[in-house]
Amino acid sequence: MAQVHVKTIADDPKYAGVLPADFLHGYASAAYQVEGGASDGGRGPASGTLPSRTTRMTVKRLVDHTTCGGKMSSCFNRTRLDRIVSPFRGHALSPWHSPVRNHLGGKSDPVNEEGIRYYDNLINALLDANIEPTITLLHYDIPQALQDRYRGFAAADPSQLVEDFVEYVRICFERFGDRVKRWLTINEVHLLPSHFLCQWGYSPLVGHNSILTHAYAVDLYRSKFQPTQAGVIGIALNNEWVEPIDDSPNAIAAAKLPVARTLGWFADPIFKGTQTVGWEAWGELFPRFSDEEMKLVQGSADFFLINHYGTMYATGKPYTEADSIGWQTLDEVNKTWVKDGKLIGKHGENGHPHSDLDMPIYVYENGFPVEHEADKTLEEIIDDRDRQQFYSDYNQGLCDAVINHGAKIQGYHGWSLLE
Repeated sequence: MAQVHVKTIADDPKYAGVLPADFLHGYASAAYQVEGGASDGGRGPASGTLPSRTTRMTVKRLVDHTTCGGKMSSCFNRTRLDRIVSPFRGHALSPWHSPVRNHLGGKSDPVNEEGIRYYDNLINALLDANIEPTITLLHYDIPQALQDRYRGFAAADPSQLVEDFVEYVRICFERFGDRVKRWLTINEVHLLPSHFLCQWGYSPLVGHNSILTHAYAVDLYRSKFQPTQAGVIGIALNNEWVEPIDDSPNAIAAAKLPVARTLGWFADPIFKGTQTVGWEAWGELFPRFSDEEMKLVQGSADFFLINHYGTMYATGKPYTEADSIGWQTLDEVNKTWVKDGKLIGKHGENGHPHSDLDMPIYVYENGFPVEHEADKTLEEIIDDRDRQQFYSDYNQGLCDAVINHGAKIQGYHGWSLLE
């Protein structure tokens, strides 16, 4: 089969040496989406916060959601993990841990040693292949027991949630921290309250509790484990950047609101010690941190890390329910991909808050879905020039941010490894 070559950023001498020598290039993955074995190896039941057999929040033609985590890539039942990871030798990899694989509930519930062994073997296989793992501790699959006891992340009193989450991460730090040097507490933290809003209406409380549990987990790592394990820890933010479609006041204001409500909601308290002003309309339903809580939250990340898949225009037109794009319901902004008949393009990828931060910046997830790829032949799938061009253009945008704005871009992970 002929090798496909697309002219990329690597062919342009202008970009030689722009990225640092220790730039972290790799691929992201997810436990729920690749492990399979939903009821194998002592794995406990997860709460309904993930797309289920009946949910409509799916993308047809991309994946068969009727498996509901049961089969997927079946990594859990593969006896030779080295064969899975060896093609990616020398890269970084960002897998997620499944709490229900490791720990069946809360602080007083048993640890699943079979799940611990699985992740032990996975981490060792990665390191044997010279692959540096970044581990995310939570990607929505919350133990059902915690949901039943106190509504999980929607708990009115988060004290038990914090205790349970801190105990879970303590086990992970103790068992894996001698080899894992980069941790993330929660992946795409904005999507968890977004889904709760769609299902039960608990959104502001869920976001508030997510930030608190993150901060307590980081405090534990820094006080008990970081001094000897010498790793770093943070959180995976996510944002589909929004730019005004024109210079009208309505469009400019509309572009700021969704960024404040998705990125600012979590980034502002963690990196600035402030709470976003994008939620005035929610009044007392939007919880505020106490002074003591804010002391714990502010600075609770060693780096700025974000998942970014696309950018849209804010039109400035009135928002209606018909404008909602599923998980983007919280935005309450009329948006579009198109201006003057053209898609927004790569210029929209550089609206990054790097000017506010003096720390390493990572793009942790970024990818390109090919339309109707499931209907293509193997040769057509491998001939993915559009995807190659997309990745090249995006990384060119990162390099331009370094050259033109001094952004401290330290890493990039493509999505995804196996999906």
